[in-house]
Amino acid sequence: MIDRFKRALAEFRKPSPASQAALARSRQIRARETLAAGNAARDEEDWAAAAGFYAAHVAQKPEAAAIHIQLGNMLARSGDPVGAERSYRQALTLAPDADAWLQLGRTLAAVGRRAEAIEALVEAGRLAPGDPDVRTELAAVGAPELAVENDRPRSAHVRDLARVGGRLEQTLDALHDWLSVSTYPREAYDVFRRNFPITPPPHRVVAEITVVVEALYASPARIRTTLLALQDQSLTSWRAIVLAPSRVLEHPVASLALCDDRVSFVTPDMATLPAGPVLSLTAGTILHPEALSWFAFAQERTGAEAVYCDHDHVVEHWRHGPRYMDPVLHPMPDREDLRTTPAPPEALLLASATAAEELMTALRRHDQEAAAGAAARRDLLLAKVDRVPVAHLPRLLASVSELPDGAGQGRRSEDEDVPGMAASAVVSMEAEPAAPDWSIAVIVPTRDEAAMLETCVRSLFERAARPERLTVVIADNRSQEPETARVLAELSGELNVVVVPVDEPFNWSRINNLLAATRLEDLLIFANNDTVMLTPNWDEIVRRRAAADGAGLVGARLLYPDGTVQHAGMTLGTGEGTPDHEGVGADGNDHGPVGRWARSRSAAGVTGAFMAVRREVFEQAAGFDAGALAIGYNDVDFCLRVRRMGLRVIYAGDVELIHLESKTRGRNETRARIAWDRGELRSLYETWGEGLTFDPGHNPHWAPAGGAAFDGFQEPTSRRVLRHLELSARLHPWAPPKGEAWSD
Repeated sequence: MIDRFKRALAEFRKPSPASQAALARSRQIRARETLAAGNAARDEEDWAAAAGFYAAHVAQKPEAAAIHIQLGNMLARSGDPVGAERSYRQALTLAPDADAWLQLGRTLAAVGRRAEAIEALVEAGRLAPGDPDVRTELAAVGAPELAVENDRPRSAHVRDLARVGGRLEQTLDALHDWLSVSTYPREAYDVFRRNFPITPPPHRVVAEITVVVEALYASPARIRTTLLALQDQSLTSWRAIVLAPSRVLEHPVASLALCDDRVSFVTPDMATLPAGPVLSLTAGTILHPEALSWFAFAQERTGAEAVYCDHDHVVEHWRHGPRYMDPVLHPMPDREDLRTTPAPPEALLLASATAAEELMTALRRHDQEAAAGAAARRDLLLAKVDRVPVAHLPRLLASVSELPDGAGQGRRSEDEDVPGMAASAVVSMEAEPAAPDWSIAVIVPTRDEAAMLETCVRSLFERAARPERLTVVIADNRSQEPETARVLAELSGELNVVVVPVDEPFNWSRINNLLAATRLEDLLIFANNDTVMLTPNWDEIVRRRAAADGAGLVGARLLYPDGTVQHAGMTLGTGEGTPDHEGVGADGNDHGPVGRWARSRSAAGVTGAFMAVRREVFEQAAGFDAGALAIGYNDVDFCLRVRRMGLRVIYAGDVELIHLESKTRGRNETRARIAWDRGELRSLYETWGEGLTFDPGHNPHWAPAGGAAFDGFQEPTSRRVLRHLELSARLHPWAPPKGEAWSD
């Protein structure tokens, strides 16, 4: 009886077919609504909201593998790698998807689980052979050789293209057009170089150029390499003078002067150079056939007294031809970059009436150095930058031969700080003057976070060379916790710390302006409370950088707590065009192209998390914009104003701090914060227009291949090359240009 009753009750409670259908329809509607809401939040870049909607959707439709991937993407962007990994693995239990493996690999790499990341990326490559995103990610984690290429023969692709287009020639033309707007990852530089041979300048210029080949320590093979390249020049009105020791004049290489009357060999003490333009080279440098034509064109177009180009390195095989590598893509003229670069320009045209005399004087100054030519070119440019027009020609017109010789020049060095740089290209840096005896005030806004603040302040004093010349001024912006009051009292009692209460809503620009106005120190430093100084004697380095000729303000290299790079200067106009940090996520030992993330150089901007400026410069620039830029982009705006004054923003890569990045204020994850950020970005653009995209330090050959500004290469358009050339020849080339857009 009881069993029959239970069965009857269960049957009574069982939904009818009609009610079951209605319930299913209701669930479908809710699932569609949550999916639509998630997509909308994703499009608005509200990652946290999108993650919530996608989570609700997969709760109703757990079999939706694609939405598990979307949920993982949103969690990753919201700073939840653990949740993202869980979502990707759930998607993979439902379907073996290449994108899920790819996203999982990216997430694992971002948190330092390299071995697991490689396994995931290899699996993605197995499912999607030839996928360029997989190749890029494997290259980023240092395993490009594990990429799985498409098994389909290239000839099959070509036949298909020909069949679709009707004619093979038309199809290949279309393919070249596509390549012209494509990017090549850094590991594919040789392919890029071959796909885009140097074209002639817009028009030919008739000019007579004397090429001075410095060969005091070069082998005859390197001299021969340079002279043979000169004989291939499209501009034929040149003369080559090889400066060589007397023993070389007895070598068969000197017979090349008998075969071509434009060539002569002389010892330095016998050298007399004719008037007119002089091009300085070191033996072993191979000029592209259009190089002299481009130099003549660039000098005529800009009227510059000096013109330098980009260069790379090449290994020549007697049968298979050249293999190009290690490009050196220079910025617009920059005194600090020239002072610190391990690879100054390999080809320099001097156009002044005294060019020959200037070059010989510089060479004699370094005649005991193996890299005399490179050192002389550095000296000559340092003497001219900011004083007379100097132009940068963004064309790869020179290649340094990696041909080994008995003297060891050109042989690849395994010990170089800059991987792959030819030993002959590395020259000693210009000595720095002593640091001035400047007092320093470090201004640190804070709201509670007592432990973090204490670590920040103590690290500044402990690692200072002259702590007695250092004052830390803490802006206490409405702290509430008793621990904060205790720490502030302790710091001000033990160290040279001044606490200033600021009882008003948080406005980073206004707070820093208020406290800066009360200080009389020579140097003002604005620092976040979530930073920790790592560099011993940092204060002396900052003093020297800020006192350098033409310096306006100084920034530093910031690292995440795991040692990866958070900030290595700012770059403008790349990606979507918004200001961005260089080097984000790179290993702390990765010094970047030509060491740019670890040395001192000019930058388009630096972060306000650590920014040093002379007090008179801060006052002249009128401080930070507290009205339109209370929270973000105030540092970018200030850097642009300093650059507009004709001063330089120095990125000091030799000063390192840990930066927790927005721990106090939080990240832009909510819709409200994203809206505020976009409003301030709009205000910044209204002030600067296309000047906001002008980055003199970003060579137009660089293009983001994997999301970062220095990940890959692209062939710059003719318009971009010419615009860059013209702007570089201004007396203050780093000042934001006025009027028309500078780029494409």
